[in-house]
Amino acid sequence: MESMLSGLTEWVWGFGGMGSLCLSMKSHARQIGNLNHWTEWPGLKWLGWSLLAFSIAMMVGVRGWGPGLVSFFGMLSAATLLVIALITYRPRWLVLASLACVAAGPILTGFYVLF
Repeated sequence: MESMLSGLTEWVWGFGGMGSLCLSMKSHARQIGNLNHWTEWPGLKWLGWSLLAFSIAMMVGVRGWGPGLVSFFGMLSAATLLVIALITYRPRWLVLASLACVAAGPILTGFYVLF
């Protein structure tokens, strides 16, 4: 249970971070349409990089350097694959999914710490 919850938590942080970085790019903002005013917020890049930094720190802290880095890059690859699929086929869904992951990340982390 611990491994599954930590993997899900790390995937959610990675998806939120990669989604935020993707949405901060002007080329991808054009795909979304009228929601591109979000990309003018300079904190979107900082949010994305902060979420990725937190997720790598969490994985290394939980599993150690070797397994933590392998787990981080594996989960980040899976999250990035979904970000690429969403920005290609359903770009507006990426906004909702990224917001949901940013909101669910602290909740899952709290569950992971408590249990």
